Amino acid sequence: MTSHADGPDVTVERDPRRFLAEAGPYLAGHRTTCSMVITTTHLWLAGEPPAADRLAFQVRAADGTIAGVAVTAGAAGMVLSPMPAEAATALEAALSGLGARISTVTGPARPARLVAERHGARTGREPGPGRRFRMYAVDSLPPRDTPGSPRRAGAADLPLLGAWLSTFYADADRERAAARADHLVHHGHGLLWEVAGEPVAFCGCVGPLLGVLHAGPVYTHPGHRGAGYGDAVWRAAHGIWRALGADLITHWINLDYPPTNAMLTNAGGRPLDEVHEYVLPARPG
Repeated sequence: MTSHADGPDVTVERDPRRFLAEAGPYLAGHRTTCSMVITTTHLWLAGEPPAADRLAFQVRAADGTIAGVAVTAGAAGMVLSPMPAEAATALEAALSGLGARISTVTGPARPARLVAERHGARTGREPGPGRRFRMYAVDSLPPRDTPGSPRRAGAADLPLLGAWLSTFYADADRERAAARADHLVHHGHGLLWEVAGEPVAFCGCVGPLLGVLHAGPVYTHPGHRGAGYGDAVWRAAHGIWRALGADLITHWINLDYPPTNAMLTNAGGRPLDEVHEYVLPARPG
């Protein structure tokens, strides 16, 4: 489906495989700036809920080249790549033309803010600033001598992981946390750190897709924090991710939470792109 407006054309795709086939070369050529879109597309391909509600957008300039991409995510959110102002305007027009309503827009500050403002004006909801994220890339993460050992999370660990992820995301929706845990276990992307047979920390990931892997979440049980277990499971997972074919391992960090930024900096993480989230209220006014 293509929207023909006075400006760039916008192709809307409901099948993630077709989207990847069409936009894959662009995504592969812009992996750093499109890493959040790539990660969201991987979750869609893997069938993590709400897969049925997702849409992908390609914005094409007059010469037919892709000027930007976007994918809708869970809880009526949208993530987008860098794009010029006219592309962002066309993207929002296509979104609204479908009768869709989104609650968050996340991407480079200028196009994300423009999409949020135009969508808010159409729907009578004024957007406000949300979280700020920075991407770090970690190229090498050697293990440390920490008590305990890693193991893959299995089906028997699902209740534990569901509870941990519900706490990690500060999310009262246990079904959402359970779905995330199930995805991580089903795809073999969950790693536990055990001490004397007791799970004390966990690390998961999304990907890899096009060689891009998003690291996280990393969670340590409150009763075992301060002993380096979260760092240990993260380092153990890093080697496994490389073996899966990931050559760009990204960490999206909330800039308003300094401890994680410090951890990545101390581990040799390279700070790369920054993105901003804009939040639209559920109701007008």
